[in-house]
Amino acid sequence: MKSGELLLPNEVLGEAGDRFSIDSSLAKHLSLLIHEERITCHEGRLLTVFHPLRTAQQKAEAGKGFSGVDMEAATVAAVCEKQGIPFGCLKVVFDPVEMELPITDRGRLDKKAFLKLPTLLKNHLACQRNLARVLGRLLTSSSSITP
Repeated sequence: MKSGELLLPNEVLGEAGDRFSIDSSLAKHLSLLIHEERITCHEGRLLTVFHPLRTAQQKAEAGKGFSGVDMEAATVAAVCEKQGIPFGCLKVVFDPVEMELPITDRGRLDKKAFLKLPTLLKNHLACQRNLARVLGRLLTSSSSITP
């Protein structure tokens, strides 16, 4: 996957083994909007992990058997499940597997980070543009979604 592309999970799994389903009507609606916007979108299982994956190797190992890895979806899904709220999930790829994040284990920028700023800004803009297009359409069409 490339930065700015979307991931529409069909299932979210927590690192602790929790499994969460995606509301099918919301997923269908999002899929249609994404298709109409002609944005590259992948579908598949999403794994939620507890710690940031900084290196390409860490990402590849954690992501085996999954279309993507994040740090928040399973937590949101658990809250929705507990409250009886339909859960949907749409992710935008910021850092592809091969991209190493310029941070240390303590969360500080490493010395080479400033050389990566143009790439990080380009990725941010691609993510922002594609996500805004889909969410804008979703918000204007949300009255047609009824759980």
